[in-house]
Amino acid sequence: MFFIGIFGIDHASKDLGTENNVTCPACGAYTHFKLRKEYDYFHIFFIPVFRWHVRETAQAFCCGALLERDGDGWRVLAKRTNICPSCGRPIDPEAGFRFCPWCSHPLL
Repeated sequence: MFFIGIFGIDHASKDLGTENNVTCPACGAYTHFKLRKEYDYFHIFFIPVFRWHVRETAQAFCCGALLERDGDGWRVLAKRTNICPSCGRPIDPEAGFRFCPWCSHPLL
């Protein structure tokens, strides 16, 4: 936050809820996303005047991938590879598994 007397610049994020019944672009599983909107804004007397760097992000519940809205679809920003995309169980990343030890689903 940058603040000088009566005006300043700040960063904010807002939860937008969930988006249900979607296919995850990171792992291909049928899941739902937790949506967030992030932006920077200029304020006068703590009242937002205008925003910039507005972006909508989502986190997939199936594999934990972080996504960003790209036009009509989603672009993968980061993947979490220590969760099985099929059964959702945690997997030790140092073990070197190529398949899930519980459901035998191929890992990414």
